[in-house]
Amino acid sequence: MKKNITDILICMVVFSALPVTSSIKTSNSTTGTNNETDYSHAVFTELGSSTACKYCKYAHAALKNIYVNEWFPFYYVTLLTDNSLALQRLSHDYNHHGLPSVFFDGGYKVNVGADSILSAQNAYNASIIECGNRAVPNLQLTLSIQWIGNTTMNINASVHNKETNNYSGHIRVYITEKSSSIWYDSAGYPYTFAFLDYAFNEDIHITPNGTWQKSSLWNGYDNNFEFITCNNLMVIAAVFNATWHQGYANPPDDYPFDAYFIDETTAASPIVQSNPPKVPDIDGPRIGRIGQEYTYTVVSTDPNDDPLYYWFNWGDGTSSGWVGPYISGVAASVNHTWTLSASYKIYVKAKDTHDVGGNSSSLKVIMPKNLLINNQILRFLEQHPLLFLLLQRFFGLSDIFSS
Repeated sequence: MKKNITDILICMVVFSALPVTSSIKTSNSTTGTNNETDYSHAVFTELGSSTACKYCKYAHAALKNIYVNEWFPFYYVTLLTDNSLALQRLSHDYNHHGLPSVFFDGGYKVNVGADSILSAQNAYNASIIECGNRAVPNLQLTLSIQWIGNTTMNINASVHNKETNNYSGHIRVYITEKSSSIWYDSAGYPYTFAFLDYAFNEDIHITPNGTWQKSSLWNGYDNNFEFITCNNLMVIAAVFNATWHQGYANPPDDYPFDAYFIDETTAASPIVQSNPPKVPDIDGPRIGRIGQEYTYTVVSTDPNDDPLYYWFNWGDGTSSGWVGPYISGVAASVNHTWTLSASYKIYVKAKDTHDVGGNSSSLKVIMPKNLLINNQILRFLEQHPLLFLLLQRFFGLSDIFSS
């Protein structure tokens, strides 16, 4: 792979916030503006969800469909109660009633519950359209990111007040993973734009034709997000007006909260100038015993022949951290021991030496509940995991093994 003279960054910055247009994800503009004829601003949505929520998969899929199809100038963040900061936002700021709860433009519209993708999608479309037709102050919001490496980036945000009056509000800059490395919905899909942390979360006051600006150096390792890669990040900035409104987390009049509506939203992602590694192949025992160490091998190849690191999510709340580097195409082995009887799904992904990561692969592992199972039978099932799955499904062996 050809490197630049400084050999520092392969992930370059998008000095771009995606503007308010009908094709917001394809523009190279550097700012988000709110002078479009169809919509006054890019609508901002916060999805309250959880990995344990059965029906949240419908809300997640609906928002993902709307975003991918680019029907509206629209961004969303997934606030998972598994994250303490996200839980605080939902509980303290929104007094949320249940999951899923979807807050549009800071609570201008609220949708609770979801029983299918289509019904949720129709409801969210209507809320987005209503929010997009709101009158908002004339602001210019700009966001830029410099990826420094080793999970560190410099984030710069500015808000220019184009009005003739003073402006007061609150800015939140959300650091998200485009496809979560650790949080999955009940359908088994990684949550998208999963909130990790704030770069900024503070009040702003701007004079007429004035500008608020601030920079922040953010490090993933310091915040226990060592698994991030530069090509899987989206930073989303939202400016909330200081004017108070009465909101209800369970419309029309239940679970009140203090609502502050959105005036402008924009986002930026690093530009990737390196090709990601291929999806890794993982192999190892699929059935085993708690307290026993097992070895799993993984291999991937890099289009640029860069050395590779691997990160294992063991499905039990622990991970391997990044292990490596290994030569592209050469298998690596990692050991793990489970302590509780259950069914687990291992996820593993690869990244190159420039922090460019590929998609994850997975392997289901089952630890028995009944420790009296004959070792010979266990070894046979280890060698024939598909047979075990068939036996479990058709003969109801959930009392012996976890489901």
